[in-house]
Amino acid sequence: MVMRTDGFIFDLAFICFARLLGVSGALQCFWPSKMRALRDQIGPKCNKERPLGQFLDRAHFKESGVFSRIGGLVLFLGAVLALVSFFGHLTLSR
Repeated sequence: MVMRTDGFIFDLAFICFARLLGVSGALQCFWPSKMRALRDQIGPKCNKERPLGQFLDRAHFKESGVFSRIGGLVLFLGAVLALVSFFGHLTLSR
């Protein structure tokens, strides 16, 4: 029996990517303070004299609003839908 590793690697990468999007969306929607703390620990420190650095600095100190939380909810639900359809496709293809 020959095992195809290219499909397995793609499946594993897709699952990891969908889980990362789901966790990011859940944090953005339900726990914005935790998301901000994680972003402070992980995120790079940008040059504040450049336009991108100024934009990121303003976004960091801004309070998370309704649209940010709705965007997080959309990310979370999209990741859940992607995983459900992916596992449904795996079970039907066997």
